[in-house]
Amino acid sequence: MIGLVLLILSTGCTSINNMRSPIHRSHYENLNKLMHEEALLEEKKPFLKAHLNNGEVILFTNEWSVDTTRNVVTGLAQSYDINRRPTSSGIIELNGEDVVLFETNALNSNIVSSLNGTKIMFLVTAASLFVCIVDPKICYGSCPTFYLDEKPENVFSSDAEGFSSAIHPTLEYKDCDGLGTMDVIGKSVSLTMKNEALETHCIEAVSLTAIPIEDGERIYHNPDNNFWRCTNSQAPSKAEANKMEVSALLASSDLNEYHRWTENGDMTEVEDVYLTFPGIPNTEQYGLVLDFRQSLMSTYLFYGAKAYMGPLNSDYYVEFGKSSMAKPGWKPSVFKEMGGIDVSVWDLSKKQWKEIGTFDETGPIAINTQMLELGGCEGEVKVRLRMTIGAWRIDAAQLVQVVEKLNIEEWTHQPSSIRKQQGSNQELFIDPKLFTEDDQHFVSMPGESFVLDFDISDDVASHELFLFSKGYYIEWMRGEWLGNVNRKKIRQMHLFPKKYLKQEAEKYQMYEEEMERLFWESKVTTPIFTYHAD
Repeated sequence: MIGLVLLILSTGCTSINNMRSPIHRSHYENLNKLMHEEALLEEKKPFLKAHLNNGEVILFTNEWSVDTTRNVVTGLAQSYDINRRPTSSGIIELNGEDVVLFETNALNSNIVSSLNGTKIMFLVTAASLFVCIVDPKICYGSCPTFYLDEKPENVFSSDAEGFSSAIHPTLEYKDCDGLGTMDVIGKSVSLTMKNEALETHCIEAVSLTAIPIEDGERIYHNPDNNFWRCTNSQAPSKAEANKMEVSALLASSDLNEYHRWTENGDMTEVEDVYLTFPGIPNTEQYGLVLDFRQSLMSTYLFYGAKAYMGPLNSDYYVEFGKSSMAKPGWKPSVFKEMGGIDVSVWDLSKKQWKEIGTFDETGPIAINTQMLELGGCEGEVKVRLRMTIGAWRIDAAQLVQVVEKLNIEEWTHQPSSIRKQQGSNQELFIDPKLFTEDDQHFVSMPGESFVLDFDISDDVASHELFLFSKGYYIEWMRGEWLGNVNRKKIRQMHLFPKKYLKQEAEKYQMYEEEMERLFWESKVTTPIFTYHAD
């Protein structure tokens, strides 16, 4: 999901906050709300909401059409200026190039390809698609998920999830995920890329780095994407959390994770996990390798915020893109409050904990494997992990001997072929150049699946694999969220995150223990429609 995650709730949303006249605000919001409500009826009316580059908005009713040749929308519409004052109504012709974002309930591949799928936010009734039936706050949500091997549909993990935090074009970044080791001599490596959520995935680039390794070696990357050759891994001899011994849970990567449920009606309470390693002889530089992922707490918070925005989701989305905070790496206040996994090492000479860094990768789906450099230590190595209770899952922890820093450019490969399964016996081949960094985005719709092949020319048997993916995704609006509009809650999440997390904890705890199963059962496994044709 999440994977990720963003709450688009800046108090600086100019067009929303500049609705100075209650009459103007009421006119816009009432028509906007009516269009959304009618879209959810059994005989739904197709609407189209267009946010223009100049800040204006045009609301098309059910009488509109798309000229696929001219990239023009024509129909009966009401237009509003930047302050949402109604300016004109009647037949309007709109050029798609003048639009920042479309919102529509018309799930039609011709419309998507004509209007540019990278600019469209869809409104759907999730229950009608047989997902998120129990509660739309625990819908499966993710960026692109990647699989080295086909896994059963009920699997509770993928091998990687790309650009989890980039839920807006301005937040696009290049993500790196470790895929582990593989024997690739004399063959290509195939990755299956899936869109398993109600989202539009806009992918600029995907590449695979395959680094040759000798027996006993591993390659790890840190949160800043520096790469290190390492040897001599060591599991903790002792691990204590909540006055319990948990070293068996952290000894190996087996999906048998350490995790505590939220306690005492508080989503801000922290815990410490203490790790003790015997130490590795003749080691000048240690590294701590952690296999971890977020819990579904972040997913719950994200979808809660989307519900509070209601029919104004696309308005907040567009206004966020204009703000100064809209750049890669930005996090909403509640996620900053929730925090990452802070790592400290015991300094024997000073008899105190020394802060090392933080593991903080967004997403509850794929397990991340990353390393933090600890420096040198004498004798036993003692490490403290500090994190919010209920926010993180840890699958394994190990101490490694750091050998050298690497430049990985020479081992990076672009896709040699991309295939999409079209039924049982047919495949659609897609130009691999679409997955290179050129500011052009490949669009993947819910339920679509693609196989990416990489030719590895190395004649060394064992390799450490890393996946790089760059892009962003657009979360679809669920009809089930429309009745929960609450601007006060949005402001509280932004301005008083700690207070919000304390107040929301009791509701979250009602779902927490069932969320994992319900989340994974709501994956979209069948294509709704496609952006790609034969």
